[in-house]
Amino acid sequence: MNQWQILRYGDYREMRWKNGAGTTREIVRYPEDGNDFQWRLSMATVSQSGAFSTYSGYHRLLSVLSGGGMRLHIDDAPPVSLRQFESVAFSGDSQVDSQLIDGPLLDFNLIYRSEEYEAQLSWRAGAAEPQTLDCYADVLLIFSAGDRLDIDLSDSPSLSLGRYDCALLQNGASFSSFSLYAEGYWAIVELRSRNKVA
Repeated sequence: MNQWQILRYGDYREMRWKNGAGTTREIVRYPEDGNDFQWRLSMATVSQSGAFSTYSGYHRLLSVLSGGGMRLHIDDAPPVSLRQFESVAFSGDSQVDSQLIDGPLLDFNLIYRSEEYEAQLSWRAGAAEPQTLDCYADVLLIFSAGDRLDIDLSDSPSLSLGRYDCALLQNGASFSSFSLYAEGYWAIVELRSRNKVA
């Protein structure tokens, strides 16, 4: 039986950014203790334009969760405009400067060691009927941006998430199949280890 863990918004740990310019609510990190994590999922309040913290040796997948969006200047690349439920990937070593488009926002951020993991993050809209998902990943996270998200599991009781709650499955790359009903947008995050022993 796969063992899911439910992470509630009210339990997320709040902390200052590395550069001190804002606050983050940490959803989950692995391992749980210490600063040398392999991956971390979090939400951050961005109240002003400015530089991002650097995370040397990591890769980042960043989305706008709510608010008017922002324009990112990543190293010497052309600026990238990011609106709600859009994502961009970049190196944690990059020099990133942000410009808010229309006031403060809330972002959604996956940081992971790219030499250890491959990662995917995708946003999906809720539907009138349940959606069937088949996943094969070492780490699977389902995040609800709407008021309700239900996961129907064949081998255990169903799971119910509220706004900004998250469901975590760390299953050692076993196959998982389930149906999901969501009101509003939700995200699926998949992490696959690059260092599997054959």
